[in-house]
Amino acid sequence: MIDIHHHFIPQRLLDEIERHVPPEVAITRDGTAVTLSRARDGQFYIRMDPAVWCDPARQLRDMDTAGVEHAILSIACQQDWMTLAAARLCNDGTAAVLSHYPDRFSGMISVPPDGGAAMVAEIERARGLGLCALNITTSYQDKYPDHADFRLLFATAARLDLPVFVHPSWYPPSIAHLEA
Repeated sequence: MIDIHHHFIPQRLLDEIERHVPPEVAITRDGTAVTLSRARDGQFYIRMDPAVWCDPARQLRDMDTAGVEHAILSIACQQDWMTLAAARLCNDGTAAVLSHYPDRFSGMISVPPDGGAAMVAEIERARGLGLCALNITTSYQDKYPDHADFRLLFATAARLDLPVFVHPSWYPPSIAHLEA
């Protein structure tokens, strides 16, 4: 059994999150857990509990209990708060897990989808680290993946023969934006 929707966040990213997200993202700490939301209206992005998200040993125990032989790691709905600095930490942290548990985990690349040449360089770098796919979400800053801003990401994925996992998100683009 393979889990293709398995979440992992490197502990270092949670420890340094304030340095690695855009200023329009609000960060709330509750003990060791971190919640990210949009500062202007409080729209929830993600809540990350390090006991669950950052501990490969615990994840392996949970996988064994559930009969999961292999998991493909991603950082979930990440695009609205992802910066290239955060992407590098995520991709490095995921690659580190793969190096320790190559038979149990594979990993997806995280990048902001409109990062231009720097995004392409990060995708290439992360591919070189052994990550095997790209993780995007169903919407990003009021745009669906068929928006022109995603074209370079998809072209890079095609050139590098990387599958693209479209992670479900509960926040679609606004209707007003779609009618414009």
